[in-house]
Amino acid sequence: MITKMEPTKDGKAIKVTAKSDISGKENTMDMSMTLLQFKEWQNGASIQDVFLDLTDDEREFLLTGITADEWDELLNGEISL
Repeated sequence: MITKMEPTKDGKAIKVTAKSDISGKENTMDMSMTLLQFKEWQNGASIQDVFLDLTDDEREFLLTGITADEWDELLNGEISL
């Protein structure tokens, strides 16, 4: 779940903070996207269609708050559900 969004200092990205569905930890990631794109997605557009420049990991982060590192830790048995 996304808990906070703000522009980066250079204004070229948005700093997104989200609570991980796995750990409950808040993670933050800088993403190359616009608020208009975010609103389009929130209004029902497909995440793959709206965020063409984001990686699969970045789109997963928007959906679940889970980082690639957390997925690796879960798959390696370092954390559990």
